[in-house]
Amino acid sequence: MNIFMKFIGKSMLERKTRLILLVFAIAMSTALFIGSIGAVETGLDSFIKPITASFEGMEIRIESEENGLMDISKMDTRSLDRVNAYVSSQGIYQTDNLETVNFYGMDHDWTQSKNWIEGDMNTGITKHQALISQRTKEELNLQIGDTVEVLLGGNIETFEIGGIIDLEGVFYTDTKEQFSLVVPLVTAQEIFDMGNLVNRVTATSSMDSTELGITTFNENNRDFHAQEILDMEGAQAQITQITSIFYGMLIIVVLMSSFIIYGSFKLLITERLPIIGTFFSQGATKGNVRRILYMESGLYGILGGIIGSGLGIGILYLIHYLLAPLRDYGIIGNFEFETSLILSGLIFAVLLSMISCTVPIIKAGRMQVKNIILNIEEQNHKKGVAGFIIGVLLLLGITVSVYMELDFVINLSALMLLGSVISIILIYPRVLSFCTPKIFNGMKSFSGTTALGLHNVESSKSLRGNITLLIMSILAMVAINSVSTSLQSVVMDAFTDMNHDYSVEQIRMQDPESIESLKDSLAAHPNILEDSLHEIMLGYGKLDTTNGLVMGIDPKMYRDFNPYLGFDEGDTRIIYERFLNDPEGKIIVSKNTAAINGIQEGEILPLEVDGRVKDFEVAGIVDGKLYYNGSFIMIDNRQLRDSFHYSYTDSIYFNVEEMNEAFSEEIEEISRAFGARVMSVDASLERNLDGNRQMMNILSVFSIMAVVIGAFGALNNIIISFIQRKKDLAILSSLGMTQRQRSRMIYIESAVTVLWAILFITPYGYLMARLITALTTMIGLPIPIEFHIAGMIPFFLAAFLLFILATLPVVLKSRKLSVIREIQYE
Repeated sequence: MNIFMKFIGKSMLERKTRLILLVFAIAMSTALFIGSIGAVETGLDSFIKPITASFEGMEIRIESEENGLMDISKMDTRSLDRVNAYVSSQGIYQTDNLETVNFYGMDHDWTQSKNWIEGDMNTGITKHQALISQRTKEELNLQIGDTVEVLLGGNIETFEIGGIIDLEGVFYTDTKEQFSLVVPLVTAQEIFDMGNLVNRVTATSSMDSTELGITTFNENNRDFHAQEILDMEGAQAQITQITSIFYGMLIIVVLMSSFIIYGSFKLLITERLPIIGTFFSQGATKGNVRRILYMESGLYGILGGIIGSGLGIGILYLIHYLLAPLRDYGIIGNFEFETSLILSGLIFAVLLSMISCTVPIIKAGRMQVKNIILNIEEQNHKKGVAGFIIGVLLLLGITVSVYMELDFVINLSALMLLGSVISIILIYPRVLSFCTPKIFNGMKSFSGTTALGLHNVESSKSLRGNITLLIMSILAMVAINSVSTSLQSVVMDAFTDMNHDYSVEQIRMQDPESIESLKDSLAAHPNILEDSLHEIMLGYGKLDTTNGLVMGIDPKMYRDFNPYLGFDEGDTRIIYERFLNDPEGKIIVSKNTAAINGIQEGEILPLEVDGRVKDFEVAGIVDGKLYYNGSFIMIDNRQLRDSFHYSYTDSIYFNVEEMNEAFSEEIEEISRAFGARVMSVDASLERNLDGNRQMMNILSVFSIMAVVIGAFGALNNIIISFIQRKKDLAILSSLGMTQRQRSRMIYIESAVTVLWAILFITPYGYLMARLITALTTMIGLPIPIEFHIAGMIPFFLAAFLLFILATLPVVLKSRKLSVIREIQYE
């Protein structure tokens, strides 16, 4: 065994380039594998930890069923523990930057439980004093004794800084733009004229589970409603989009890596035929040789798995870092991962390596011992039709299903996309066999070298393998480019259709009185068309068993505001009219949301928002397109307020008589007083395009990775083809082929390989576009993908350049070909 291990180790180190190539391919696949299976947990941790810290470990929040105010003495809290009753609101810090203030009124016990950095913890704070965090002190340059002015409920209140608290509890998420300010509970109650009441109550469960504690509390309290603070299902739905992208990348990279490993081991076996022959001559069996090769494959897998696991953990840390809300302040949070991920990565890497090299190892075992000892590489020229027939039937079935828009296409889009690529790979060898002789006969009288290059591509399985790699690489680039171009086009068309000039966004004063005051201030401006003012409210809820975005709209205004959804056309118009005639009892559901659990038009289903439930009839199912990722439940704004006591306004939209810089400054000044920002429709468009470009840039890194892997694989296959045909090349040279002609023939083989790949990709691109459209719809980002041949020209030119560069080492190697040595056995 030690002798075998020494032989394997020496053999691996002899070809350092191949070692790097194999380890690189396995490591990339392993890294994406770990990134895919660990992304959900990592993303959720980054999302949950800041919320858990700011709520001080509380799990339950309680609200009033009436006016939002609560008397804690009237609650039955036997199922709860650590009950904290307080006042919570938002205000605006009166500076040029208008920072958002998370305003809290807390009791004395709460302030005593905190870690005071400055101030007198024993005395606490007086009626007109406030607590801030150490970060806020540093960011806003505040000291003990300084005063701050905060706009609260339409009035400016002044507080003296009475203490500096460590970054804990409500202060944990403080930033320069948004910070927490804590005053005595009685002070907050006086400011908002609340008497002895509060508007926020949080707690933990004193029972066996949080769910049981909530259920028991709700049964014992008719005037109050308890629910979990964290919406885990909603958070998981958002993270799922990230993992869907990773899984898509993983599938393509694993397929390409498999081709690389297969080609590398085929080359490895071809180069080692003399050594393998020596083993056989000394009494080794085919089983002995197979074990050696599998052991070597396993070692490649272990090396690639170790490096890939490290890279995969790096990907998870990058996700953790990018999602950390306080990373600008150096607070990333503890990065944790399951050690089982590394073990899973190692197992995946070893299996990938050993499975991918199985075919060349089995084929080596089937070679005649005589040919192995004499270093004669056997070439199989069989061209069976079974694969071709399977490929044609598979491609035909997928094409018919896609163009007939059958119901299962969206749910099976990933498998159908993979199947369509496999069908192309099964079909093209037979097409080459059919077309090449005809082209060869017409070409040989004009250019013998070109005709030979064309024939060699058809007859060499290694060179045909390059067509497979090219198809995979170019398809990855084409897919990402098509998504990027189509997404940009859709966003621009959507914003062009939107009927508004300006929007007021990031509204930080969310109490109903402030929202009404903001709308009144906007309506009073002479340049604003008052009858165009309307708002959109956003929240999360559950329709029966389906979680989704709940979007509150003004039914009378929305149809003209958003022509993008087509509420003035065909069946969609009928649905909207049905909703408009009964907005109190009907809702509209997007196709994506309805598809999750099979929601049907006309069903009467319970809608839950913030723990409150009311039954609504589904007026209809509409195509949400890209609007909020095509997933929403549309409801009348008044129903959100009246039935669910929900009041969060996301944006206020309006049109103007004239757009000019002076007006923009005036309206910005009005909005700033309410802690909001104004954006023109052009600025909103640019912001959306910038966000999409960032996502496409990330995906472009993946396409570059695919191309690099493909280029390495192509070099591998070209070398294999050269080794297999050295005797043929030597015979051609002995018959008069010059070194220059031989080099030109090898370059022509690469060029012909690229041309064949382009010929197969071009017609397939239209089917691929429809399949990617279905795939993006399945992951909640419906993009109508378009395939443009003109846009593919840069990718085709890049493929030509890469293959010419990959061919150069083989051309240089061919110049050292010894005719006598290669034909000495003939």
